Amino acid sequence: MLRKLACLLAILATTLGLTVFSTGTASAIGQETFGCRIAPGNEFNFYQTCRNTRNSNTYYSVAFKVQNATASSTFSWTIPAFYQSRIISGCTSMSSGCTLSAPPVYEQEIHVDVWISDGGASRFLNSSAYLVEVCGYPDYCW
Repeated sequence: MLRKLACLLAILATTLGLTVFSTGTASAIGQETFGCRIAPGNEFNFYQTCRNTRNSNTYYSVAFKVQNATASSTFSWTIPAFYQSRIISGCTSMSSGCTLSAPPVYEQEIHVDVWISDGGASRFLNSSAYLVEVCGYPDYCW
């Protein structure tokens, strides 16, 4: 009787073990956030919508970043045509960030989209940066 019980417990443990370990890894898609920030500026966090907080006599650096993505995630970036030749860094399928250079000569809206893929699942996110031409006074800086 004890032998049958031990055998039954062994079979049960093996079955449960196989069930626990055969579930595979679930995709972590859905926890990502996507935002931007502009340098020079006073804001160091990434927000879905960002605006310049300082004037620039040289080019602005507009950084877009996917946060909370897994290491196995891949990215597909959509960048406006005018800025495709102004990529400073990233913007590749393996990069969770994309930094663009923007001239300080006129007001600009930069809309960037990204598709994140991981383990067969995908997610679409977008972010927008707004550059105002005159940002010398707090009333003009959004």
